[in-house]
Amino acid sequence: MNKPTANPRNRLLPYQRRWADDNSRWKFGLMSRQTGKDFCSAEEGVRDCYLHEKARSKTDWLIVAPSERQSVESLIKWQDWTKAYNLAI
Repeated sequence: MNKPTANPRNRLLPYQRRWADDNSRWKFGLMSRQTGKDFCSAEEGVRDCYLHEKARSKTDWLIVAPSERQSVESLIKWQDWTKAYNLAI
């Protein structure tokens, strides 16, 4: 089992962190395949949900993918980030 890093966000590469830290309501990115789009977007979503929960407010996230299989893979990344932040869902 891998030892968790002190800050889970250290798992993001610099370009992924810039994407995740962009709080724009709508973001459009022209990215190649296998660059971690779901991975960094999942971090952004989990962090946003956590911060809203902490502030006792609500937020909505919509996860869209071309197929059910890809949607499930995205949800698994959300689950991984939830574990990295030691949160329960």
